[in-house]
Amino acid sequence: MRIVTILISGALLVGCCTNVTQDPSQGGLAGGVCGLTTGAYDQRIDEREARLAQVQGERYVAVQRQEDLKVNDAQSRRELSNMKSQVSRLQGQISSVTVSTTNKKGQKAELSQRANNLQAELNRLQGQPPVSQDYERRKAELEDEIANLWTIVNTL
Repeated sequence: MRIVTILISGALLVGCCTNVTQDPSQGGLAGGVCGLTTGAYDQRIDEREARLAQVQGERYVAVQRQEDLKVNDAQSRRELSNMKSQVSRLQGQISSVTVSTTNKKGQKAELSQRANNLQAELNRLQGQPPVSQDYERRKAELEDEIANLWTIVNTL
């Protein structure tokens, strides 16, 4: 007799499913029985598990993207550091070249002045009558020194 009572009660409750919500938080006992017998609970569980799997997949993609961004950030920081080092080395080289250029300009001006002085002495000697062999020797020495100085000036 109990079985019959249970079956009749179940049939009555299932019959009541048409007017009862299948939301387990709102349906009460009738909604619970209705949800179990119609499979609504299982369907809600499946939907929520599917949504959970989707959210977990999105989270995995987001975590991977974050890791990729961290790697790219670290690489960019290394490249930036390398570029800063290169700029620093180039600035040092520029300073060195600037100093060297300034020194060479000074040397060139000094050598040029010496060459002009020698040329003036040579012009003075040429304006005088040759008196001795010393004159010709000194003239040849001055011409050689002038040529050497111009070679040095042009290589600077």
